[in-house]
This record gives sequence, C-alpha cells and structure tokens, in this order.
Amino acid sequence: MMVKSTLPSKPKYRGALRYFRRALELDGANQRAVGGRDLIEGIYKSMGMPVPE
Repeated sequence: MMVKSTLPSKPKYRGALRYFRRALELDGANQRAVGGRDLIEGIYKSMGMPVPE
C-alpha cells in the first residue's frame, strides 16, 4: 500500500492501516503490524485528524 507512488498519501494510509489491523487480528504479536499501525495512527493524530475505524 505504501509503496505505490501513484496514490496520494491519504488512501495509502487508510489502506495500510486496514491491512495492519487485519494482520493483528490474525497474529496479535506481529511487531511489524503493531509498529505500522502505531505509526499511521500517530500520523493521523499529529495532523489533528480522526483515526479511521
């Protein structure tokens, strides 16, 4: 999701966040997914935007 350069950042973040959350549903100990989720949620919060559900 994050590598495709033709998409603007907003759709990339939303899609990547969805995939990180899904990975955590399947494997709650997946540290890469935890880090990715936390990073994207932090970006939304730093921009003063609500974190997508």
